[in-house]
Amino acid sequence: MAAGRDVKDAIVKEISTAKVDPMELDLSSLASVRKFASDFSSSGRPLNLLILSQVPRRACAKKCPAVQQRAMWH
Repeated sequence: MAAGRDVKDAIVKEISTAKVDPMELDLSSLASVRKFASDFSSSGRPLNLLILSQVPRRACAKKCPAVQQRAMWH
């Protein structure tokens, strides 16, 4: 989440009126996706922009086997 706060600070520095709310989301974890969706939905805020930071594929290779990288929305 530190990276999210850094990005928020950079955006607000450029656009002082920007409203930025970093939230944690791990796409390799269905529980994390469900928590994000629930937290966001209950916040009542609009989603105008979603920024996802990318983990290098080699760092994710052991944690996220190909079967976990499929879309979770059926």
